[in-house]
Amino acid sequence: MDPEVEALAKQLRLREARELAAARGDRVRAFELAMESRDVEAMDAVARTLAPEDGDRARASATKRRDPLAEGIVCEAIGALDDAVGLFERAESYGRAAAIHRARGDVARAGRALERQVKRDPTDIAAKRALADVLISVDRPDAALRALTGVDDDDEVRALRARAHARLGLVDEARASPEPPRAADARLLFGRYDVVREVSSTVSARVLEARDRLDPERPRVALKIFTGTGHAGAGRDALVRFQREVEALAKIDAPTVLRPRAFLAEGPTLVLPWAAGGSVVDLLARGVPSPRRAAEIASRVLEALDAAHRRGIIHRDVKPANVLLDEAGGAFLADFGVAHLGDASATATAGVIGTVRYMAPEQRRGEPATTRSDLYAVGVMMVELLGLPTDPASWPDLPPEIGELLRALIEEDASARPADAAAVRARIAACAWPE
Repeated sequence: MDPEVEALAKQLRLREARELAAARGDRVRAFELAMESRDVEAMDAVARTLAPEDGDRARASATKRRDPLAEGIVCEAIGALDDAVGLFERAESYGRAAAIHRARGDVARAGRALERQVKRDPTDIAAKRALADVLISVDRPDAALRALTGVDDDDEVRALRARAHARLGLVDEARASPEPPRAADARLLFGRYDVVREVSSTVSARVLEARDRLDPERPRVALKIFTGTGHAGAGRDALVRFQREVEALAKIDAPTVLRPRAFLAEGPTLVLPWAAGGSVVDLLARGVPSPRRAAEIASRVLEALDAAHRRGIIHRDVKPANVLLDEAGGAFLADFGVAHLGDASATATAGVIGTVRYMAPEQRRGEPATTRSDLYAVGVMMVELLGLPTDPASWPDLPPEIGELLRALIEEDASARPADAAAVRARIAACAWPE
């Protein structure tokens, strides 16, 4: 065992120990530490990275600990779905069992599992929605409406009720969905994703909001689909950047990186979690957040960059539009499409890719980006989040430690800037940030 990992675990710094174990390639130990902390999201994330031989060891560890949920997560990740279903049911995680049944086309068993989940946890709104969807699909609209009793209205619930009413003959089918997506997007992609709308479009990719029919617990997703339009050279360059994003994300294991749920060769397409809170651009459009909130966002971005930098990956395009927020306001660094592995291929020509406002001076000169370049972008973004003028000479009086940190991050001379994201994060944590 790695002594540094075990030292952190002994101090009950389980998250740090897990991240270190994962960074050093010990995925089984990382999974064990996720089990110890009962972090289901982390167990899911680590399980997806397990090699087949590691999967057997992780499963053995979960069995030894008598943890059927953790064992089920491993089984699902390695494709032992029959075992996973049984283990999820033992753990009373019926929603997970239902998702597997649904993916296999066994709607009846999915419905029974969801009924058990709702009975076990009447507050599980996602399970109620999924159950209603299943009941409508087997022509039991009256039962679907009962399942939705007491569930607050949102677009998805209204659509489910409208479908049920249409089946009961209470409304015309044509009026069953009061706000259908525009015709160009009203379709099913890849056999499971119902497109809701187009979120954005560039010359090389489209981003669509969609709903995953096979994951009732987390139905909202974003589909980033490579289009490769434009002249031939631009299309090839865009495809290289898209492939680089896939490669980079596969190497980074950090909870603050927006990791894809799946990569589909068709398109090609990245399936990403839906960022219900929008981006930091949207946050700034609503007004300047509190200094403490600004520090929290910067800290999470630095956590993501630290994990990337330790894997030799430079993001090269850190900016508010690439920092996305979930429903709880947690920040995640996204869009590694121009990320570069720190190797001999990082040429001056490649260095000009990025967004000028947040580019470090050396990037603007066409020189290769470094970790210091990413940290310069974090500094510029912090200045924006704090509502400060761009010129440090015009800044109001700031607490000395905050002013010194910001000035260091946006130094013109790269050698005068910090190079270590973790060290900058520690400095942020040491500052007194007012509400």
